[in-house]
Amino acid sequence: MDTNALYFEYKPLLSSLAYKMLGSRADAEDIVQDVFAELETKRF
Repeated sequence: MDTNALYFEYKPLLSSLAYKMLGSRADAEDIVQDVFAELETKRF
């Protein structure tokens, strides 16, 4: 699984959803980065 490709493809969508949920662009960006950092450490 190419995490970098997934990150660049889905980051705008996930950031938008997280922003709508949290109301903070900075928090939304942090959450999306945390999710992909966690995904990078997992090997499926």
